[in-house]
Parts: sequence; structure tokens; C-alpha cells
Amino acid sequence: MSLLGLREAAILLVSLSALLYRYRIRRKSLSLPPGPPRLPFVGNALSIPTHYPQKYYKRLGDQFGSKILYLEAFGQPIVVLNSAKAGKDLLDRRSATYSSRPHMTMFLEMPRRIFAHMSGVVSEVSSWRYLMAYGFVASMIQSSSSLKRRFDIVTSAVAPGRFLVDVFPTLKHVPEWMPGAGFKSLARKWRQTVVQMAEDSYAATLQTLNNGTALTSFLSENMALQNEGPDEEISLNDLKRVAQQVYGAGFETTSVALITFILAMLLYPDIQRRVQQELDSVVSTNRLPDFSDQPNLPYLSAVLKEVFRWNTPVPLGVPRASTEDDIYEGYFIPKVLCFMMKSFSPTPRYSILKDGKLMTDIPLDPAESVSFGFGRRICPGIHLVHPILFLAAASILTLFDIVPEFDSDGNPIKVTPQFNSDSLTSEPLPFKCKFAPHDGRPIEHLLKEYLSADMI
Repeated sequence: MSLLGLREAAILLVSLSALLYRYRIRRKSLSLPPGPPRLPFVGNALSIPTHYPQKYYKRLGDQFGSKILYLEAFGQPIVVLNSAKAGKDLLDRRSATYSSRPHMTMFLEMPRRIFAHMSGVVSEVSSWRYLMAYGFVASMIQSSSSLKRRFDIVTSAVAPGRFLVDVFPTLKHVPEWMPGAGFKSLARKWRQTVVQMAEDSYAATLQTLNNGTALTSFLSENMALQNEGPDEEISLNDLKRVAQQVYGAGFETTSVALITFILAMLLYPDIQRRVQQELDSVVSTNRLPDFSDQPNLPYLSAVLKEVFRWNTPVPLGVPRASTEDDIYEGYFIPKVLCFMMKSFSPTPRYSILKDGKLMTDIPLDPAESVSFGFGRRICPGIHLVHPILFLAAASILTLFDIVPEFDSDGNPIKVTPQFNSDSLTSEPLPFKCKFAPHDGRPIEHLLKEYLSADMI
């Protein structure tokens, strides 16, 4: 190497060393993001509620006037984002640092990784084409309530802080009979349930294929291809797994959003009528809505966006992990194992809900949404859930009026919105309502035509 080259290399090395030294000095001089006082050893573990933790984080954000919070639980750093800006700045613009996942022992290891198979990522690009034929029909398998119970298992398994084994992974080695090891028997039962769900789905679809009654779905289409000849790209076991993965990924969040929409229409009949007026002006009485109607239904699209904002299906998101230390807004953010994003509202001018009540006099931008996250870990279901929810909501309000149920004295039963508080998803708790025929629509005729359509 020439003398000039050695000199340049030395200058570069000294410069990098100086920058690294300045970074370390600056990092040591910076404080952690604000948060509540921490107790020795347990940190904030005893103060973080298991019910409605998102409300707790919002109160902390208001108390400290901060869009980013820092807590600890048994030595594990926890960072909570309280604003859309913080989410975009870190999870989107710095996604290389904030796109990892914490190791969830209960979710991945205890049921012998069956959940990883159910909710994992397809690594081969060519395999994604199978995911695009989304269409798993619940009635082909079993009752929707049974499916719901089974997918509740998954949302419970990934709920942050639900199981102590996620904090102390060594607990996975304790015998099942020991006090406090109930999570092991629970995991064993979960595995049996999830495996059985995949087998039941396959058996039901196979039966409909054999008797000629199969409807078009991801599973039926690919099973038909398997019958024509083995597909080198996907095995039968892979087909079962991916079908369960595709359906499972959308079932819970879509059902939560749709039930929330029904609840909102029950609570706010004026908005329901306005949506129906828009539908009646676009959709003729002899058909149901289809995807081509969406550009002409801006108010319905905005209301659906508001449904996601009002009750975000996954209010804290699925926890992330950062891979290295970082600095943001003057705060030092250590490498953390649990990085959560509290649901937050978009810009007020895009909202039709204020102080818990829907508003109808504000222009809306249905494209604005942060409910599905940011960056590399943004939920891929965004491209599936929105169309499915739009078609379901539009069809319901085209055919029915959502009205209160009446008690024995003939008085309407008052519904107070309440939501599941101890799971990953925020599903509305059961409430009573009635579906009354809307405006003389030929409901039976339209439903028969729809249910026999190839699009189902």
C-alpha cells in the first residue's frame, strides 16, 4: 500500500473512532424515554394491567406528555409508542432496526412450534401466489363459533405478558405437575386443537370435492390441482398449513372489524341511515354490492376506516424487537425485547369520531389508516381485510337494518359497547340486536343468488 493510501486509511480510522467515541459519550449522557417508577427486580410488571393495557399506556403518555414510553418487566425493557409519528419514524423509516420479533416461548416452543407453522412467513416468493386465492368458507368446515374458539388460542398465546414463561424461558423445562406449570398442559391442548383444525378443514373440503358441491376457495382450488397431479411447489402438508395460515391470519381481525361495524351501526342509527342512503343510490334493488361499487361509496369506505380507528382489532399490535441501541427525539433507546405500538388516531380532520361519538360533518380520507402497522412488519392482510370487510358491510346494510332488540316489556335494550380486554384482539363482547329487512329488498332471492355465486 502506498504512503498516501496508508495516510488516508489512518485518517478514516481515526475519524470513525472519533465518531464512535462521540456516539458513546452522547448515548451515556442521554436519558431513557419517560415512564413510571420501577421497582427492584420486577420493574413495572406489577403495575401493567392485563385488562385494557392500551388505556394504561395512553394515561401514561398524557401524564408524561410523551409519544414514547419506557417500562421494564423483570429486567426486560419495554418501549411503547404513543403516536403515529413515532410509529412512522421508527418502525417505517428505521425498519432495519425495528423489524425483528421477540422470542415468544409460549407461542413458538411450548406447542412444539405448531403456531410457527400456522402463522409463519412463506419464504419462497413463488409461494405467495397461493396466498392470493384467499377464500376459506367457514360453513364448509364447522360452525363459526367453533372456529372462533380455536383462533382465540392463537391470540391468547401471543398476548404480551400473558405467560410468565415468556419472561423466564427456562420455566419451559419444569415438569407439568409442578405448581405454576399449568401453561404446559395448556400448550399441549392447544397443539391438539390447532392440528385438528387443519385436518378438519382438509377433510371437509375433500368431501365437497368428492360429491361435487365444493365452492371456490384457496383449499378447494389447490386440492383439485393436487388431484390432477402432484405439484412440485407445494406438498399436501404444506397445503394444509398454508390454507390454515391464510384463513387464520384474516379470520380474527376481519371478524372483529365486522362485529365492531355492526355495533357502531346499532349505536349510531343516523350514520347507518346515511350509509344506506349512499348504498341505495348506487346499488339497484335486484343485486348485491360488488367491488366495482367501492369508488362510488366514499362514505361507507370512510366509516369502515373509522371502525378500525375506533376499535383497532389488535390495539397493541404484535410485539416487535429492536436489534440494536438507538437514539430518538433526544432519548436513548436500548436494544429491547418487547417493542409495542399502542393504537392511535389519525389526524383529527380525518376522524368521524370525537370524544367517543361519531361525527358526520367532517370530510374523510378513507386511504389514511395506521391500523395495520408500519414498515417491513406491516400486516400483509391489509390487502385482504379491506375488500372483504367492504363487501360484507355493504351487503349487510343493503339487505338489512340493524336495530335494537326489545325486552319483554317492549322497550329497546340499551347496548353499552364493551370489548375483550385480555387477548391480543379487541373483540366486542356479545350484544343483542336484530336484522330487519331493509326497504323491501328481495332478501331470500338475493341471498340464494349470492351464495351460489362462484365468488364465494
